Amino acid sequence: MQWLLKLEMESDPIITCRLMNVFRRKGMKLLTFTLENKLDRTHATALAETDAGAVDHIFNFLRGIAGVRHVAWHSPEATAMPSFILADGGRESASVARLLETFPGSRLVFANPEKCLVEIPLSHSSAPKANGRVEPGWLSFAPVRSTRQEELAVSAVTSAA
Repeated sequence: MQWLLKLEMESDPIITCRLMNVFRRKGMKLLTFTLENKLDRTHATALAETDAGAVDHIFNFLRGIAGVRHVAWHSPEATAMPSFILADGGRESASVARLLETFPGSRLVFANPEKCLVEIPLSHSSAPKANGRVEPGWLSFAPVRSTRQEELAVSAVTSAA
């Protein structure tokens, strides 16, 4: 099963090396992996394949790694307000333009010739213009485990509305 993993960590390259080793040892198959450096932290986003039964174990293992500040798992959820959408087509695709227009304030995480990943802001003001409609070729991800409870709370509130 495909999952989206979002991490925030200190800006130390050895932490990224440790994470890659953990992914290998835990049997995660990385489909994409992006890093974004800020002033004092690094954000990593990974699209990975792993068994659903391993998610809780890997979540708790990653939380315990020195230098990791935040861990969030997102699963393909059709019922909850998405926090990420994986769309067919690259940066130049018309689907990407529709996606960015449908979810105001969204941010392109990565784009390659086949796929693109867009992060949807968790605020209520980011409610989609298209009433949450997910078009063919779009795979939405909602948070299921997070070290920040507000991510889970916003997702639960928007999916209940």
